[in-house]
Amino acid sequence: MLSVMAFTSGSFSVQAQRILDHEEQLTRRNTRLAYDHKGEEFVAFCNEMYANNDFPMTVTEEKVFGFYIIKLTGRPENVVGRDAIS
Repeated sequence: MLSVMAFTSGSFSVQAQRILDHEEQLTRRNTRLAYDHKGEEFVAFCNEMYANNDFPMTVTEEKVFGFYIIKLTGRPENVVGRDAIS
């Protein structure tokens, strides 16, 4: 997910790429499966809802809260453990 918003030029691009590489290596597979999809959904939400904004990809409280309310509220929870059996 970070690669979408990563630094690609400028004075810190080498350091940013190094951090991104380390993160990719250290992040567990199941964590990526859980979070990458939400990140992609958030990017699509921002492009859809804030297309006319000067900076649609800038993360703000308004965008995060809007994403949570509009896209995530009301979804069925993933039930795991003992609750899944009963």
